[in-house]
Amino acid sequence: MAVVAECILRESLIRQRSEDLQIPFVDLLPSAVTEYFLYQISKSTFAEKLYLRNGSSLGVENYRRKRVFSLSYYYQVVKDEHLTEMQLGQLMKEVLSRKPEYVYQIEKEKAGSYQIEVLAKSKEHEVPITLRFQELRDEQMQPAHGELPFFLQENTVIQFLQYPYEQVVAENFVEILEKMELINDLSCYEEIYGILKKEALDGRKVEQQIIEVGTKRELFFGKDRLDTVLRYKDYTYMKRKWAAYLKRERKKEPDWAEVMTLLEAFFPPVWRAIIKDEIFIGDWMPELCRFL
Repeated sequence: MAVVAECILRESLIRQRSEDLQIPFVDLLPSAVTEYFLYQISKSTFAEKLYLRNGSSLGVENYRRKRVFSLSYYYQVVKDEHLTEMQLGQLMKEVLSRKPEYVYQIEKEKAGSYQIEVLAKSKEHEVPITLRFQELRDEQMQPAHGELPFFLQENTVIQFLQYPYEQVVAENFVEILEKMELINDLSCYEEIYGILKKEALDGRKVEQQIIEVGTKRELFFGKDRLDTVLRYKDYTYMKRKWAAYLKRERKKEPDWAEVMTLLEAFFPPVWRAIIKDEIFIGDWMPELCRFL
């Protein structure tokens, strides 16, 4: 661990990996710092309570397409427990070990939700990273186990707990169906797309979570609702909205049509099962972009 901590902002190492991977240095640098925080958090005393939510955005192939500047976690709490600024301060002490090349500020966004803005410094660059933490009150939640090869250190695999991808897809999908064309944050679409492109999913679990989340939010489970969303593929207003979202996020892809094509392949059979009150059986295969 010490070796990783010492070398993370040695730009010569990152430049070498940039050449090896054929990824521009300016794109790889923030991703390197982000992976460093993932690695250190996974080794902390808080690791068993922290479930990574945006794991689908990590990994070398993702870094070829976009810069990664953030990690989002759920913090599992029980009974009367609350996530506090003091706990996050202790976490940061463990992660950074008083290293002067990092400065950070903890901000409370709302009850049970915090954001930590970190500035990683080297001789030539400053890299801003955002860490988000939100309370999770669900003692029945069974986190998945995630792994990520640490690209800055050979033969090192980062192991961590993660919020189940089926849950992430379901929550984003319900958000889309709730707000329709009035949705402001199109990251819901991007997150679903990123997961469907690379992760195998249990269709039955997705169905269960859509029903559970949708019922809590009093969502209307009607066939026309999904049909309307899928027609957004050719809707000029949503195309422009997506283009504006990509520009704001400093990204050039994916194309809106590609995102919607993937949603067309995934959600109709699951939604039909929900409408008919049937149990959906099917495993999503990302390499085939269909259910088996």
